[in-house]
Amino acid sequence: LGFWVRTRFRAGVERVLPIFPALSATFIIFICSVVIARNQARLTYSVYLGFLQLQRQHQVPNLSSGEFDQYIEHVIRTLIPG
Repeated sequence: LGFWVRTRFRAGVERVLPIFPALSATFIIFICSVVIARNQARLTYSVYLGFLQLQRQHQVPNLSSGEFDQYIEHVIRTLIPG
């Protein structure tokens, strides 16, 4: 298939060949960024649900809204580097 595309669209393919590594790396970075962002959101949501479950079972102290926000921010900084 690659050979057929290259012979059929030789002019277009030859223009893209010099920038193909950069183009490929750009798409790989984009895809990895999307996956990382989705995992960060899931991890944060999981921690949030876990905390609520522990609170429901009276295994953690009751926190004010500000204290809870600080706790979530601490968890995000600890579990999600960077």
